[in-house]
Amino acid sequence: MEGGGLKMKREKGGMFNFKMIKILFLIAGIVLLAGESFGYVINGNLSDWGVTPGHYGFSDWQPNKGIFWVVDDQTGDIYTYLGPGYGGQLYDVEAIYFDYDNDYAYIAIVTGFPQSGRDYGVYYFYPGDIALDFGIDGSYEYGIITSSNRPSYALSGSPGYVYKVTSWATAYEGTHPGIWHGVSDPTVIKEGEQKENVSLYYENAGGEHYVIETSVPLNIFGDDWQIPLRIHWTETCGNDYLNLDVIPEPSSIFLLSLGLFGLGSLLRKKYS
Repeated sequence: MEGGGLKMKREKGGMFNFKMIKILFLIAGIVLLAGESFGYVINGNLSDWGVTPGHYGFSDWQPNKGIFWVVDDQTGDIYTYLGPGYGGQLYDVEAIYFDYDNDYAYIAIVTGFPQSGRDYGVYYFYPGDIALDFGIDGSYEYGIITSSNRPSYALSGSPGYVYKVTSWATAYEGTHPGIWHGVSDPTVIKEGEQKENVSLYYENAGGEHYVIETSVPLNIFGDDWQIPLRIHWTETCGNDYLNLDVIPEPSSIFLLSLGLFGLGSLLRKKYS
């Protein structure tokens, strides 16, 4: 009955044929590869990610299925080693999460470091900017400002300003840069071209947990947008840092391609 119905439409209209069916499946496959529309609410609350930075040391770090993530949660006082420096919970970069769909890239970061920064003796340290390295080649082409409270050597701006970056600062810039041999770099944007202003929240999530959350339209990146992608964040001291490498699993792409091939084979068998 189904095959006959398709045959009747083809003969009557002369337009709907099996070649069009294959094209429709190909388009559907491209849409699937591009991702669905997830629509995270950007408000500093990570419940829609499935993540709960908890009070008193307890946290549920594992996000919903399909989200890219990395966690390096540590506790302790300011003399607790983090790597490459010290600072315990107060300087801890705890987790980074990433997801994307057809239109947006979504980023969430959890840290023990507040948006206002921290005073340590003769030094004052500030939150770093979100650094994006398309292709994971060490270039960090884009940055997103996380705080308007910035060091004198940084490009001024408000939270959510997106820049195509031409120069980044290093950890301890202006005092004794290079102390961590570059492992924490980059920190904040020094020079670049402003692209757009996006929504960004830097909120206290309870206790000494702070959430940085943003979504960026993919068209801001233009032809630079690509996966693999590295997301990097640290403070201007660089005492702790975290990288999230976004690399799709080859098995997922292979299985999707295999499924589309199977659908094409089924159509050939059914309607030949």
